[in-house]
Amino acid sequence: MLVRITRWFRDRADWASHHKAAWDGMVTPEANGLSRFQAACESALTAALAARQRTLIERVIGGSGTEPYVTARVSDSPLTVWIYLDQANVEGPNLDARYEQWDARTPQELTDQFCARVVRQLELALPAV
Repeated sequence: MLVRITRWFRDRADWASHHKAAWDGMVTPEANGLSRFQAACESALTAALAARQRTLIERVIGGSGTEPYVTARVSDSPLTVWIYLDQANVEGPNLDARYEQWDARTPQELTDQFCARVVRQLELALPAV
């Protein structure tokens, strides 16, 4: 039992160390006001949507000086996405899915999870608004 507990703590420390290194520099706003995570996440989502003949529409960069965010609707769907400095959310009818920095080991992993969820919602053939 002690061996398993020790291994668990060691694995957690390794995960946290890798996480910290992977996210370093990814969540600080750059000259355009957005973080590298936001830019990469939006780019990946745009590509995933394009492969399904969808786009982001009504895109807005917002934030009241505390945290900039990107929000947009997914064309021909009731989905709205929000991309913050270190997290991404998708909302729609009976849906509020949030993907936060500490849910993923790397920014790429979080982006992949988020994009997969948006695509999965589209594949459920939600009615267009």
